Amino acid sequence: MQKLLAAPLVIGLLFVATPAAHAQSPGSDPCGIPARTPARASLAESMLYTPMGVGPFGWAPLVAPWGPVDPAGGAAIFGPPGPVANAGPLGPGLTANAIAASIVANGGTPTPSQQVDLASQQQTELGTLLSRFSLGGQVQLAGATWAVGLPARASAARTILTRMCHNQQAESAAAGAASGTSGTGSGAGGSADAAPTGSQP
Repeated sequence: MQKLLAAPLVIGLLFVATPAAHAQSPGSDPCGIPARTPARASLAESMLYTPMGVGPFGWAPLVAPWGPVDPAGGAAIFGPPGPVANAGPLGPGLTANAIAASIVANGGTPTPSQQVDLASQQQTELGTLLSRFSLGGQVQLAGATWAVGLPARASAARTILTRMCHNQQAESAAAGAASGTSGTGSGAGGSADAAPTGSQP
């Protein structure tokens, strides 16, 4: 998975770094220099996405569009096994099996009502474990999508901004040429009109 995420980043860095090496050459394109700034920003952002989330912030930024995660839900879905019984019926924490074993160890016997409650809790623990697995895969897919999409955005930004700069340069050059042509034509016309007037007796 890490190799899958690293491949587009390397490709994007090659696209950006290659023109940068020629930035100081005499024949370099001045339009490429400002276009590389937003491209580098997108590449830097893409390097934050890993299978473990977004940089040091974990998975929380990826689930932020669905609302804030409450502490209990965050511990159950994102927290490590142990403090909360989120690793299934056989995992650590205060699971249904642990509660039943504690009752029996102290010489007691769960009542039928307690057995039903413990069985219900066990089903909830299985559901939480499955939610951790499914949500983990979905969040990793979202992170991989960002990691692949941001280098593509960097490449598009370089291409679009460079072409916009070239178009502005062409329009400015065309406007300057048209202005020079009109100025030359008006000067020649004025001298032609002045010659017959001065030759009259």
